[in-house]
Amino acid sequence: MASTPTSTLIFTFARPVFAALRALPAQSPYAVLIPPTDGGSLGDQAMLDALVGRFAARGLASTVLFPGPGIPDLPLRGTTRFVTPQGQGLRRRLWDKPLFGRAHAAVLVGADVLDGVYGGQASLNRLRQLRVAQRLGIPVTVSGSSMSETPAPEVVAFLRDHPALPVLARDPVSQGRFVQALGREVALVADLAFLLRPALEAPAARAAADWIAGQRAAGREVLAVNVSGHTLERMHGAGVRAHVDLLGQWLDGATARAVIFIPHDVRPAPVGDLEPLAALFTALAPRFADRLHLLRPPFEAWDVKALTGLVDLVMTGRMHFAIAALGMGTPPLCVVYQGKFEGLMAHFGLDGLLMTPDEILDTPGTLARLAAILAGRGGIAAAIAAALPRVTALSERNFDFLGPA
Repeated sequence: MASTPTSTLIFTFARPVFAALRALPAQSPYAVLIPPTDGGSLGDQAMLDALVGRFAARGLASTVLFPGPGIPDLPLRGTTRFVTPQGQGLRRRLWDKPLFGRAHAAVLVGADVLDGVYGGQASLNRLRQLRVAQRLGIPVTVSGSSMSETPAPEVVAFLRDHPALPVLARDPVSQGRFVQALGREVALVADLAFLLRPALEAPAARAAADWIAGQRAAGREVLAVNVSGHTLERMHGAGVRAHVDLLGQWLDGATARAVIFIPHDVRPAPVGDLEPLAALFTALAPRFADRLHLLRPPFEAWDVKALTGLVDLVMTGRMHFAIAALGMGTPPLCVVYQGKFEGLMAHFGLDGLLMTPDEILDTPGTLARLAAILAGRGGIAAAIAAALPRVTALSERNFDFLGPA
């Protein structure tokens, strides 16, 4: 089937919804995507881009249902995109049925928001949208999701009350928690982001790749560092200083070491990564300018995934940054703030790659961890490579609800 040209129609009221739907060819197949958050997170971009790529391979143009104001600016490859209006009540009821009624499939991207840990009402709103689609008789699913130790009771109750709503767990730890909370079987998949195709497209990313190549040519090991706002929040104001001390001592330890700072969420602080990473770069640059690089926007999730394949080791507080590294065979040292990290590593059978934010404060201990991982990275990379085909196959299972390709 011929590919669908890329376009964006921004719906602000119900009338443009009907107009845009009428503008589609009568038999134009599309899927509805209910994303996890508003714009800014490259992890969300990675999952959504993987989704639309797989839908395109099945001849579906993707109609993306965006509940947040930042999503229209989030680039996706190869999709016709409809940005629906925000709001509740009559306006939402006016466009829900026409949008879902002609769809061929609907997916709620569960990720780490389904269980309501970031807001139970927002999760319920998304689940109710998916139920509209299910009642209209189109195939639906909740893609690979995490279940934390503290899910919102109202979300658990909704899922228990709607056992026909398919829910997929994106890691073995979450699968066990879902089964216990819901009292029914929940299929195991892997995160959608494992299906993201890496590509160096943004000029800033290509320049970063050239910088990494230059450091390697000089015989240096390259560490990619990402600092999550969620991690820093748990360090009670000591996070940036602790990272400066750690990285300064690591760079001081040998001249054959270099660091590249890579954001994976470009929202403003305290949520996003760019501002704390820029602070780290500024603090360290006077001493190590020739061995430091900061990747600055604009760039996309596929650029970051490609870059993780060029470095020796990743240290990150973002799970999807770790997924990008694992997908490229690079060991990630993860600074964890939720159980979803443990579940991710369970897919690969890897130990010793997780640490808490408080452990960053133990500079000698963290330096020893970095040294041990770098010394054993050949074996770790081999374990990742051995597990990756199975994990990728599990990620493909997010699409089983559509039937054979």
